[in-house]
Amino acid sequence: MNIHADSEPGKQRPSAELHIASLVIFARPDCRNDTIDYLNNIPACTLYTEESRAALVVVVEVDHQQQINSLMDELNARTGILSVNLVYHHVDSEHSMKQEMNP
Repeated sequence: MNIHADSEPGKQRPSAELHIASLVIFARPDCRNDTIDYLNNIPACTLYTEESRAALVVVVEVDHQQQINSLMDELNARTGILSVNLVYHHVDSEHSMKQEMNP
């Protein structure tokens, strides 16, 4: 399970689940830009805010919960990152995520 690898467009995921999680990451000011660059190079991550000097908000979309856990461990081990906090975690089937919603 490599969270850094791009999946091929149109190729079905090996899992029938989609895990969506949001993380709040606190980094030292001198390591902030390096942390932002690192996060922007992970295809499964979307950086939603970097306005606050204190926190970075990231949304992660992966196939397995273990990928979220591994990413959090990896980020916590990086120099300059003070903390990584899981704020939200949702699991849904790929099938239900593709269903149209009734108005």
